[in-house]
Amino acid sequence: MQPNINIQKRISSVTTEVAYGLTVINDTTSSVRNIMSGRPEEVEKTIRDARAAVLYELKNKTHALGANPVISVDWQHSQIGYSGWSMVMVAGSGTAVVIE
Repeated sequence: MQPNINIQKRISSVTTEVAYGLTVINDTTSSVRNIMSGRPEEVEKTIRDARAAVLYELKNKTHALGANPVISVDWQHSQIGYSGWSMVMVAGSGTAVVIE
């Protein structure tokens, strides 16, 4: 975080979301690890990948608006599942600005 940035102009809020599927094998393995107090590495990796994809999209949208950084990014995570399948959804939003 750079507290002393000089914001010239606030352009717009930017948002994006991505959803990644989790396989039955990963879900089963994660459930077993949760029971044994381990960390579900497959799910954590999926969430890290989704966050990286969201950040990439936020940067692209920010540059397309003519701004240089996106600031104050807020993250939201959800797991969606029904009858044997599940997905992890990660959303991000921030403010596209122009700085010196």
